[in-house]
Amino acid sequence: MIDLNDTPAPVDGYEIPDRHKRYLRFARPGSRFPWSTATGRLEFDHTQPYQADGPPGQTAVAKLTPLAKREHRAVTFGGWQRRQPEPDTMIFKSPHGDIQITNYSGTFDLGQGLFAHAVWTAADPNT
Repeated sequence: MIDLNDTPAPVDGYEIPDRHKRYLRFARPGSRFPWSTATGRLEFDHTQPYQADGPPGQTAVAKLTPLAKREHRAVTFGGWQRRQPEPDTMIFKSPHGDIQITNYSGTFDLGQGLFAHAVWTAADPNT
Protein backbone atom coordinates (compact mmCIF):
# COMPACT_ATOMS: atom_id res chain seq x y z
CA MET A 1 0.00 0.00 0.00
CA ILE A 2 1.28 3.46 -0.91
CA ASP A 3 0.47 6.47 1.26
CA LEU A 4 0.94 9.61 -0.87
CA ASN A 5 1.13 11.66 2.34
CA ASP A 6 4.27 9.73 3.31
CA THR A 7 6.90 10.92 0.82
CA PRO A 8 10.03 8.75 0.80
CA ALA A 9 13.13 10.44 2.21
CA PRO A 10 15.85 11.57 -0.22
CA VAL A 11 18.80 9.22 -0.72
CA ASP A 12 22.43 9.88 -1.57
CA GLY A 13 22.90 7.36 -4.42
CA TYR A 14 22.26 7.71 -8.14
CA GLU A 15 20.00 4.65 -8.32
CA ILE A 16 16.34 5.30 -7.58
CA PRO A 17 15.10 3.02 -4.76
CA ASP A 18 12.04 0.83 -5.38
CA ARG A 19 10.07 2.70 -2.68
CA HIS A 20 10.58 5.96 -4.62
CA LYS A 21 9.51 4.31 -7.89
CA ARG A 22 6.33 2.84 -6.34
CA TYR A 23 5.46 6.22 -4.84
CA LEU A 24 6.02 8.03 -8.15
CA ARG A 25 3.91 5.55 -10.13
CA PHE A 26 0.90 6.68 -8.09
CA ALA A 27 1.84 10.33 -7.53
CA ARG A 28 2.81 11.00 -11.17
CA PRO A 29 1.24 8.28 -13.33
CA GLY A 30 1.93 9.98 -16.66
CA SER A 31 4.95 11.32 -18.50
CA ARG A 32 5.76 15.00 -18.09
CA PHE A 33 7.16 15.39 -21.63
CA PRO A 34 5.18 17.90 -23.75
CA TRP A 35 1.98 16.43 -25.20
CA SER A 36 2.90 12.93 -24.06
CA THR A 37 0.18 10.39 -23.40
CA ALA A 38 2.57 7.77 -22.03
CA THR A 39 1.49 6.11 -18.80
CA GLY A 40 3.15 2.70 -18.90
CA ARG A 41 6.75 1.61 -18.55
CA LEU A 42 7.93 5.08 -17.56
CA GLU A 43 11.50 5.82 -16.56
CA PHE A 44 12.14 8.16 -13.65
CA ASP A 45 14.85 10.66 -14.43
CA HIS A 46 16.78 13.13 -12.30
CA THR A 47 15.64 16.61 -13.33
CA GLN A 48 19.09 17.95 -12.41
CA PRO A 49 22.05 15.79 -13.47
CA TYR A 50 23.29 13.63 -10.59
CA GLN A 51 26.77 14.59 -9.39
CA ALA A 52 28.82 11.85 -7.74
CA ASP A 53 30.62 14.46 -5.64
CA GLY A 54 27.52 16.60 -5.20
CA PRO A 55 25.42 17.31 -2.13
CA PRO A 56 23.59 14.56 -0.24
CA GLY A 57 19.95 13.81 -0.98
CA GLN A 58 20.12 14.39 -4.74
CA THR A 59 17.77 11.47 -5.41
CA ALA A 60 14.51 12.80 -4.00
CA VAL A 61 10.94 12.34 -5.20
CA ALA A 62 10.67 16.10 -5.76
CA LYS A 63 13.70 15.99 -8.08
CA LEU A 64 12.53 13.11 -10.30
CA THR A 65 10.20 13.15 -13.29
CA PRO A 66 8.55 10.35 -15.28
CA LEU A 67 9.38 10.05 -18.98
CA ALA A 68 8.86 7.37 -21.61
CA LYS A 69 12.10 5.86 -22.95
CA ARG A 70 12.07 7.87 -26.22
CA GLU A 71 11.32 11.08 -24.33
CA HIS A 72 14.14 10.36 -21.89
CA ARG A 73 16.49 9.90 -24.85
CA ALA A 74 15.25 13.14 -26.45
CA VAL A 75 16.27 15.00 -23.29
CA THR A 76 19.56 13.12 -22.90
CA PHE A 77 20.71 13.03 -26.54
CA GLY A 78 18.21 14.94 -28.72
CA GLY A 79 18.77 18.55 -27.78
CA TRP A 80 15.70 18.99 -25.57
CA GLN A 81 16.39 20.93 -22.39
CA ARG A 82 14.31 21.09 -19.24
CA ARG A 83 14.02 22.87 -15.95
CA GLN A 84 11.94 22.11 -12.89
CA PRO A 85 10.83 25.25 -11.03
CA GLU A 86 8.82 23.18 -8.52
CA PRO A 87 7.90 19.53 -8.01
CA ASP A 88 5.66 18.13 -10.75
CA THR A 89 6.05 21.20 -12.99
CA MET A 90 8.49 21.01 -15.89
CA ILE A 91 9.55 23.60 -18.44
CA PHE A 92 10.91 22.16 -21.68
CA LYS A 93 12.81 23.89 -24.46
CA SER A 94 12.79 22.13 -27.83
CA PRO A 95 15.85 22.01 -30.09
CA HIS A 96 14.11 24.73 -32.16
CA GLY A 97 13.62 27.05 -29.18
CA ASP A 98 9.92 26.48 -28.44
CA ILE A 99 9.12 26.50 -24.72
CA GLN A 100 6.41 24.41 -23.09
CA ILE A 101 5.28 24.04 -19.48
CA THR A 102 3.96 20.65 -18.38
CA ASN A 103 2.25 19.61 -15.17
CA TYR A 104 -0.63 17.42 -13.99
CA SER A 105 -3.11 19.39 -16.12
CA GLY A 106 -1.29 19.05 -19.44
CA THR A 107 1.04 20.97 -21.75
CA PHE A 108 1.03 24.72 -22.25
CA ASP A 109 2.90 25.98 -25.32
CA LEU A 110 4.52 29.36 -24.67
CA GLY A 111 6.17 29.59 -28.09
CA GLN A 112 9.44 31.47 -28.66
CA GLY A 113 8.57 35.03 -27.65
CA LEU A 114 9.93 37.30 -24.95
CA PHE A 115 7.52 35.97 -22.32
CA ALA A 116 8.51 32.37 -23.05
CA HIS A 117 12.19 33.18 -22.69
CA ALA A 118 11.54 35.17 -19.50
CA VAL A 119 9.84 32.10 -18.01
CA TRP A 120 12.71 29.87 -19.16
CA THR A 121 15.29 32.24 -17.65
CA ALA A 122 13.38 32.61 -14.39
CA ALA A 123 13.34 28.82 -13.94
CA ASP A 124 17.16 28.55 -14.17
CA PRO A 125 18.26 26.60 -11.06
CA ASN A 126 21.62 28.41 -11.08
CA THR A 127 20.17 31.87 -10.43
